[in-house]
Amino acid sequence: MLYDIAFPLSARTMIYDGDPPFCREVLLDTAKGDLCTLSLCHFGSHLGTHIDFPRHFFSSGSDAATFPLERLCGSAKVFCLHGISRIQRADLERLDIQLGDRVLLRTDNDGFDGVHPLPHPVYLDADGAAYLVERQVALVGIDYESPEEDNGSFPVHRMLLGAGIPILEHLRLSHVPEGTYRLYCLPLALEGGDASWVRPILER
Repeated sequence: MLYDIAFPLSARTMIYDGDPPFCREVLLDTAKGDLCTLSLCHFGSHLGTHIDFPRHFFSSGSDAATFPLERLCGSAKVFCLHGISRIQRADLERLDIQLGDRVLLRTDNDGFDGVHPLPHPVYLDADGAAYLVERQVALVGIDYESPEEDNGSFPVHRMLLGAGIPILEHLRLSHVPEGTYRLYCLPLALEGGDASWVRPILER
């Protein structure tokens, strides 16, 4: 069974404050008699379901074109962390997180529809991020636009990306049961890309 864990991209997709919104300009249109339909799309690299690479915060870090694909594809664990507003080290220590795991966090952000911001999204705190670094996980994903409580100083991003751990954001996990899956997550090979849009798939 395949689970599509991406949200569709549209002009309604929620954006981080200050980022450019999605815009699709139709240059040619078969409905108007043109030979084919051709679009020009404008949107930021962190719009919708995407993956952050170390280059996002570190100028010498791996980018979308150079990050090892084997780190992005393979066995992944979806963990349900319901009933908590902040994911702390103690919450993660209770989970079966092994060295090198790909970890996807499903939370009470289940109500997120990819369009409307949540008033109090669940976030990962810095000590929880430190634990994931200690476990040397290959990848971290979360069901909201960011794992941060306060994006002002980005401590979680800096900690994970500084350890070479990419972050999958804006995931749609509300229909995915807890368990182990095979993750397919291929970014565009954007040279210098701080992030890339993805359509990750879980297979069970």
